[in-house]
Amino acid sequence: MTYNIINADIREWAKKYDGPKFHAILSDPPYNLESITKRFGKKDSAPAKFGTDGVYGRHSGGFMGMVWDSSVAFDPELWHDIGQHLLPGAYLLAFGGTRTWHRLAVAIEDAGFEIRDTVMWVYGSGFPKSHDVSKAIDRQAGVDRDVIGLSENSRNPHNRDNKIDGGFAMGDIHITSPSTDMAKTWDGYGSALKPAFEPIIIARKSLDGTIAQNCVQYGSGALNIDGCRVEGEVPSVPMPLGGTGNIYGFKNGTGRNGEMSTPSSLGRWPANLIHDGSDEVLEGFPYNKGTTRQPTGHGILDPNTGWNDNSMIDKTIRGFDDEGSSARFFYTAKVSPSERNAGLDKNTHPTLKPIALTEYLAKLILPPVEYAPRRILVPFSGAGSEMIGAYQAGWDEIVGVELSPEYAEIAEKRLKYWTSIPKQMEFK
Repeated sequence: MTYNIINADIREWAKKYDGPKFHAILSDPPYNLESITKRFGKKDSAPAKFGTDGVYGRHSGGFMGMVWDSSVAFDPELWHDIGQHLLPGAYLLAFGGTRTWHRLAVAIEDAGFEIRDTVMWVYGSGFPKSHDVSKAIDRQAGVDRDVIGLSENSRNPHNRDNKIDGGFAMGDIHITSPSTDMAKTWDGYGSALKPAFEPIIIARKSLDGTIAQNCVQYGSGALNIDGCRVEGEVPSVPMPLGGTGNIYGFKNGTGRNGEMSTPSSLGRWPANLIHDGSDEVLEGFPYNKGTTRQPTGHGILDPNTGWNDNSMIDKTIRGFDDEGSSARFFYTAKVSPSERNAGLDKNTHPTLKPIALTEYLAKLILPPVEYAPRRILVPFSGAGSEMIGAYQAGWDEIVGVELSPEYAEIAEKRLKYWTSIPKQMEFK
């Protein structure tokens, strides 16, 4: 395994690179929740593309006081230039922000990629950056509010500004009551929901021929399903009449004509939803024993005869026989302070992704070993989480491109640490 962190502007690097092509991309680009121009130029070096109002005006206020965010990832030309260095059928996985990922998806699509899916990464560690309308009204009126108690809030792990009224906070903060009549009217109103998920766009470069031809020739074009199955027992269920199927996560070719299927011993089919295993998230999933439902149209699966071709069947669909939270269907991942700072005195990157998550995603797009050296590109490599995940997943050559010298140095130290210890070491 080899890795290389390149301290460069990804736009310039993509235009100049002339090396071997890559099998896939795993990237966590800027979400454009902060400045439009600060990261890729001087503050006054370029005007907003669409003026100073609207979406660009809203984003210019800043995210966590950082200066690294920009709209560069929304430029189709960037993804087109990067795409020139990919093999046909290569997969591109890119994290996005809930407010701006649509612009990222459109840019990737306009660059010639096919949007194949969107994975939702659900977590319980988010905290709302909401503006308290009632407090703002009293503040605008120039009146003080009565302090009626204290609320402990230590959700900010980065020890940034001690802000209240909807910002980030550390330690005890005051609970106050409205003073003016209008503030009382708007008491309990805010400007944002608690963040609890991030989308991960799955796109694919155009195939050369059929998917089978593309995979055989280039080693790219398919997802590593068996390598990413979710741990858990899968029961046997009846398969459709008239041939083989690939439903409920079973291996293609097992069980036909109403016979009971032979489920994969590797676990459940990977889903387009991933969660962090936190109590808050798990509580949102119902505890149940399998699933049954009434038929809603023709072609409903009968537990005794399989598919009935053109008629309604007055029976429920057979459910799985296991029980527990429905969260058991999905892979889990979470980050920890020890993981964050492993190999470092302190990790200053504000939006670190869990290595267990990046490893899973990197494994999902990993080609068979017969196509080694399998090469993955990590644009906007930041503090190196995606590169570490690719290493853990088994990629042979990993190339990261990061603009910030500070983050490139952090990534170098983290990779040096992670490549010196046994793979898949767990942190608590």
